[in-house]
Formats: sequence, C-alpha cells, structure tokens
Amino acid sequence: MALSKKEVAQVLILIDGMVGLVVKLLHVGGLRISEVARLRVQDIDFEFKQITVWDVKGKKDWVTPLANNLILPLKIHLIKGWHPPCFGMIC
Repeated sequence: MALSKKEVAQVLILIDGMVGLVVKLLHVGGLRISEVARLRVQDIDFEFKQITVWDVKGKKDWVTPLANNLILPLKIHLIKGWHPPCFGMIC
C-alpha cells in the first residue's frame, strides 16, 4: 500500500536532521539509497543546481536536478561538518 501525496508531504515535514536529508534526497532527488550513500561534496553543484550520480560499475553516470528545497539543508549539513569519511561505504 503506497502513501498518498499528502501523507508523503507530512512525513517529509516531520523528519529532520541527517535522516530527513537522506529521505528528501531519496524522494525529491530520485536517488537510490546506495547513490545517496556514495555522494561526495564535489558531486553537488549548487551553482547549476544539480547532483552528479556515479554508477557503481562506472558505466553510466547521470545528473539529476537539485531541488531548491534541498539547497539550504545540504549547505547547513556541509557547514556543520557531520559527514564521516566512511559514511555508507566500506572502508
């Protein structure tokens, strides 16, 4: 059973912090969990409002738009500096 648009909007409003940012990247950015986990600072282009997503196998990279409502939360996240070097990756 899928959530309605109204229910999705309510969930997105209630979730905050790191988890909220990840959920919003999944939903609004259309990224998969593995793609969010592999994002690097240099993959986010605030000037052109886009995110470069790298394929695991290196065969098909793509660019997705960076939604306006994600710009400020991403910048705050980067300023806070809470991004462990191995977050989401095997080190």
